[in-house]
Amino acid sequence: RVATAPPKAEAATATASAAIEYREMMPEDALELTRCFYRTYRLSAPLADEVIYHPERCAEQVRAGLHLAMVAVTPNGTIVGHNAVTREAADDPLGVAGFLVVDPEFRGHGIGERVTELTFARARATGLRGMLAMAVTVHTASQKTSLKNGAIETGVLLAAQEARVTMLGIPDKEQHTRHAMMACYFPFQPDRRRESFPPPAYREIVGQISSLCGLERAIPSDSRRVSLTDIAERSALDVRVMRGAHFARIRVGTFGRDFISEIFHLMDDLHRHNLDVLRLELPLADPLTAVFGSAAEELGFSFGAIFPCTTAGDLLCLQSLDRIEVDPALI
Repeated sequence: RVATAPPKAEAATATASAAIEYREMMPEDALELTRCFYRTYRLSAPLADEVIYHPERCAEQVRAGLHLAMVAVTPNGTIVGHNAVTREAADDPLGVAGFLVVDPEFRGHGIGERVTELTFARARATGLRGMLAMAVTVHTASQKTSLKNGAIETGVLLAAQEARVTMLGIPDKEQHTRHAMMACYFPFQPDRRRESFPPPAYREIVGQISSLCGLERAIPSDSRRVSLTDIAERSALDVRVMRGAHFARIRVGTFGRDFISEIFHLMDDLHRHNLDVLRLELPLADPLTAVFGSAAEELGFSFGAIFPCTTAGDLLCLQSLDRIEVDPALI
């Protein structure tokens, strides 16, 4: 908790806010950014575990052009605001917005909105085809900011925000529970026409989302016949585990005949190791997604969102929750 500042402190903060410099983050800013996150969240921001709380790792990401950030800096060099667009590789066509932070003592001065606008402008100038962002649903501020900057909602990821995140200004009764996140896509450049192969149950919603995003997608009215002999023996799966967030992402590179058994055993193993939320990402450009996406539903996955224009094309994101009750009233 942060106590309400006395009038003199508020006046001093307002004066300091007026002198803030907004600029691109440099590698040497990494330690100061860590301090800003710690002042704001202590160690309750699990998504920061892998990069932000490790200044040397963050500096390397900035140096490599994988962490494109804007920072708000006071005259004495203190970082009091930050937002970034990250990407997995320098040639990745899709950036992911995140790591928005505003020092609690400097809130209410438009810093979050300003660093967000500048970060989005930088992402466009970098030549990215588009950008993905996650807006919280426990309040509407980040949703409004996203929509103001041209976002199109592409789905709702249930329980995606980890329970240990402490958010200033949210009632205690709504803390310490996982919250849903709204997936938002920002189209920067037009994409070429592509074929898309969602499972039959998802054809309509995938078509609607693609249209709203301005993406030209040809979706066949029926699934192609698949012969097991035409499928590779083994699947290629990229599994990323974030223990701090109790979350795992399974991204399909290639479908194999072992896909169902592999996913079944992965789900069982990951849930037994207290990973509450699993996300299965299937390439919509692969005709086998229409078949195996339906099979994944039988294993307990359900529609979450579409991530457009990644390196692998559009991704269909399915989600599996373990021992989590979702309260719609908190969304």
